[in-house]
Amino acid sequence: SDQLIDQLVNGEHIALVSDAGMPGISDPGHILIQRAIAAEIAIIVLPGANAALTALIGSGLPTDHFLFYGFLPRKQKAKRDILAALKNQLETIIFYESPFRIKNTVATIYHELGNRQIVIARELTKQFETYIRGKASEVNRWLKTNDIKGECCLIVSGSEQAESNEQSLWWSPFSVVEHVNHYKETEHLTTKEAVKNVAKDRQMGPRDVYQMYHR
Repeated sequence: SDQLIDQLVNGEHIALVSDAGMPGISDPGHILIQRAIAAEIAIIVLPGANAALTALIGSGLPTDHFLFYGFLPRKQKAKRDILAALKNQLETIIFYESPFRIKNTVATIYHELGNRQIVIARELTKQFETYIRGKASEVNRWLKTNDIKGECCLIVSGSEQAESNEQSLWWSPFSVVEHVNHYKETEHLTTKEAVKNVAKDRQMGPRDVYQMYHR
């Protein structure tokens, strides 16, 4: 960016172009923009393609208020912590995600945010543009037998204030055995790890969960 700033200071015109959407959105383009502003260089923005807004509008989910988050962390604990912090957001939430991590991310959203409406938008404005819409449980199940190719936008409905506690518990339809098996299958946990998660979800003792699982 130092070389580009020197060119701008010398009166040259520089076009900042991205090959993957609008510059400055989920890329380091904002660093160059900050440097240019600090050098008192005029910034002129020409609106271009934006995957986040395109996916939001095509999703069918509310567009009056929305939160763009970008990419979630790769590490599972950090991902879960971020989603837990977003759990009470009323706005529609927009994420970017890699096709290699989309299955894990949808499963984690299902665990942390409950059975919300989810839309996966892939290959937007291209020949194989696709929208996968449904409840988190449905999309999660679909992904178990289907592979996603191409970069994805993930649109998630916001929290509903009127939602009952029972409805907000994604695992409420499961028995204890199904709950443990769900963690083992979707997150590839050991039985011991899955039992700990179930105990935390249900506010039970791990020993009680273990005994019920092996009953």
